[in-house]
Amino acid sequence: MVAACGGAPASNGSAKLTPPPPEETLPSFVRTAPKGTRLLARVPGDKLGALLARDHAAPLNAVLAKCGIDPRRDVERVELALAHPFGVRADVHGRVSAEGASCLVAELLGGDADAVVTRDVTGGVRVATAAALEDGPGAPEELARAIADATEADAVIAAQLDDHAAASLVVVQWNETVEVRARLARGGAEAVEAWWKSAVDKLDSRPLERLEVRASGGELYVRMALSDSVLGAVALAMAIRRVLEPFEISSLAMAPSLLIGDHVFVDKTSTELERGGTKTFRFPENQQQVFISRVIGLGGETVEVLDGRPIINGWLVPHCHIGRLPISDHEPDKTAEVYLEMLGERAYLTAYDETPTATGCKSDRDCSDGRLCRARYCGTLQGPFKVRAGEAFVLGDNRNNSHDSRTWFGGLGGGVPSANIIGTPKLIWASFGPGGLRWERMLVTTDVPRLPRASAALAACLDKKQPAQPPKTKR
Repeated sequence: MVAACGGAPASNGSAKLTPPPPEETLPSFVRTAPKGTRLLARVPGDKLGALLARDHAAPLNAVLAKCGIDPRRDVERVELALAHPFGVRADVHGRVSAEGASCLVAELLGGDADAVVTRDVTGGVRVATAAALEDGPGAPEELARAIADATEADAVIAAQLDDHAAASLVVVQWNETVEVRARLARGGAEAVEAWWKSAVDKLDSRPLERLEVRASGGELYVRMALSDSVLGAVALAMAIRRVLEPFEISSLAMAPSLLIGDHVFVDKTSTELERGGTKTFRFPENQQQVFISRVIGLGGETVEVLDGRPIINGWLVPHCHIGRLPISDHEPDKTAEVYLEMLGERAYLTAYDETPTATGCKSDRDCSDGRLCRARYCGTLQGPFKVRAGEAFVLGDNRNNSHDSRTWFGGLGGGVPSANIIGTPKLIWASFGPGGLRWERMLVTTDVPRLPRASAALAACLDKKQPAQPPKTKR
């Protein structure tokens, strides 16, 4: 289930051979950033004040007032560094005291505040986890250059991500305009530019035309003026939500593909029913709930499920065993049998509490313990389900822990009408687990199978992948 609120490794081409910025020109927080720094940010006080002036910041402003902090009066700038895996450091320059910062940390983090230390530094106060409190070796060159290239009047955020991410470097900078620069895998920038132009044309939305999206040299550039009227900004925001909408994953029904705490962008221009693809949709039994599941069967087909394995028109969807593995950091001691399933042009990971039966059979007489024979295997059968025209039969990837087409409507089963489809999850833009930010899941696409650690078995299964289509009629 989801609540409203990956890409394959690829070469980015030849890096630009520009010299690193001279160290003496770098701000102190860049030169002394903690080891393993992945993200740097610098926000001038006036930009922070503008953000806090918005209605949604009212709860935070109340906490600031309780701690005697007036950000417009007391904050000159905030400098932030995030390091892998658990390093967080924020230097707040201005008139904020260590006592005020400690109060703010306690109010915001409660019992977790013991993990954070505050102390006075030159010109302000430092708030940091123990791993990031002391000066470190400095930020990576590309992050340092992104900060050095921005003026002191600009607010800037620069993040360096894993090689398998959809974008290996993202820089956000704003003053009179908001500008985003992202280095994407080969062909990615051009694909996003083409998709954006198609979305604008498809929706015929004039506000979307005010958002400039272009590709150049393997990098994607997005630009938007901040000087527009409030009504113009609202119109643009509403238009963007017609194209992209963020959702948060709140269950393990799609693990290991999607985890609790994954935040995904859903492409609302992609609503066609595609076999093997994931879709976000309004739950047929309660339109107020939003689910995400994988499309297995299409209108007119007969679907059966044997020990969690789908059978379409008598054809068993092929899969390849990877091994017994943990699938979620929310349940680190729990393991599952993980398989790579192949349907249509797609391959994706599925999980089972126990290994599906491998007992062969020719008829039900060859099976025992109430099991039935389907597609030459014995197993516990759900179905058959006849998929109605214009609907899709969907399953969660965590086959024994998913509320999906098999059990809807009082156990009778049912499909998702095409009218209920919201769109296609395309990108995990952020992910938060029990240990904090999951760097390895930042900015990864949802259409490539990946496991928490490298797996030779997964690579071997992917090498075997072939397009797999069911027969048009039942065998």
